Amino acid sequence: MKRIPALHVSIYTVVCALAFASACSSGTGDPNGGAGAASGSGTGGGSSSSSSAGGSGGDGGAGGGPSPDSVCYNNVRVLTVDDAFVDDFETDMAFPGWYSFADTDAANFDKIAREGEGAVVTTMAGHVSATGVKAPTDGGFGAGFGFGLKDANGACAGVSAFEGISFWAKGTAGADNALRVQAVHPATQAKADGGDCETNCYNHPGKNITLTSEWKQYTVKWSELAGSVQVKDVILGLSWITPGPDFDIWIDEVTLFSGTAPTGPIGK
Repeated sequence: MKRIPALHVSIYTVVCALAFASACSSGTGDPNGGAGAASGSGTGGGSSSSSSAGGSGGDGGAGGGPSPDSVCYNNVRVLTVDDAFVDDFETDMAFPGWYSFADTDAANFDKIAREGEGAVVTTMAGHVSATGVKAPTDGGFGAGFGFGLKDANGACAGVSAFEGISFWAKGTAGADNALRVQAVHPATQAKADGGDCETNCYNHPGKNITLTSEWKQYTVKWSELAGSVQVKDVILGLSWITPGPDFDIWIDEVTLFSGTAPTGPIGK
């Protein structure tokens, strides 16, 4: 698997027979590339593991918070409405940042990068593309990109102040332009990659969307994310994944929201 931290610094889970269910691959590591804090640009590597429903820890302790055996227990940065901004690709990022991942080592996988033009009369957006990545039909899990929400001290992100995530996107992804949006949850993130899960990991709660050739806003509530766990209070990050084998995706104006999501530029 190829994992590429990008800019300043998990989403598709696929059952080989049932697309958009859980990631299928071989080896070890995180098909989402990890969701912890990091910084800098460059390239990195790893390999992926098979994935299905399961996991432990995360939300579910007393009062609905992380259980005592979770990496997030007494280790949560509670986000407020002032922390809604994730990235508009116009300014410095509020959190450690973006990474890219794929079930391939091919040179034709480009890390997510800032390019023009933006979604809502802005100058920049995020862009990631690849050809020939290992698709679920070939025993892989495809490829994608994500944003780690752990802070510099490794604290998990408390998101109870928000109802979900909003972003703009466009592009192509596989034969049906399918993209899965996920919240990287501690209960489904492998321990080796900063979560609580020991077996059958990476079935993060997610929702499938369909990309179009023109910019479109997508608003996804935590309550709409399906998986082995639900998002209640705490997550580790956000991720987007496609089965491939070819894709060309643009993303912009990424923000958490409560109530009505903003429809214009989110720049701080």
